[in-house]
Amino acid sequence: MATSKEIKFDKPIISKTDLKGNIIFVNNVFIDVSGYSLKELKGKNHNILRHPDMPKEAFAELYDHLNRGETWRGAVKNRCKNGDYYWVDAIVSPVFGRDGKIEGYQSVRSPLGEEEKQRAEILYKKMQNGEKIFSINKKMIFIFLFFAILGLVNLFDNIFVDNAAMISVFLASLWMYKDFDYISNYVEKKFKSSVA
Repeated sequence: MATSKEIKFDKPIISKTDLKGNIIFVNNVFIDVSGYSLKELKGKNHNILRHPDMPKEAFAELYDHLNRGETWRGAVKNRCKNGDYYWVDAIVSPVFGRDGKIEGYQSVRSPLGEEEKQRAEILYKKMQNGEKIFSINKKMIFIFLFFAILGLVNLFDNIFVDNAAMISVFLASLWMYKDFDYISNYVEKKFKSSVA
């Protein structure tokens, strides 16, 4: 039961979880802002704070980064125990053990700026509604591919481009263009992660 009351904070919120996302450490700011006691949080999954406005795709991207041993940064809307909410600029990193393997995750969250919050709200609402958030003009991509391949032909083969070569370049561009939906979906996924 989310409310419309946003909670403000000014100090970093810090937590640490095991590999399954179960909380093993939180700082006092985490407790104060979330409204949960240490006893209520310890051992619970971090998604206890997940706000219903947050799209699942954002967290899928988060865990995709973490599983590759990479740090993830993004805007996250969390829910307090009483239903209030707070926005954070979250930086989540894997924690490595002495053997070099990931043994858990650490998160440091700071207040999210108003402009970033507005952009995230728009983006996440579109994601929740299944809307495309990244559009590419397919005609422009085709033209780009055509001239890119044409440039490579000239660069690597040092030949005068005759009609046969032009047809080959056109067909190669067309072949790449047919896989455009796959490419644009990949680019869209990467774009989401950089904005989120």
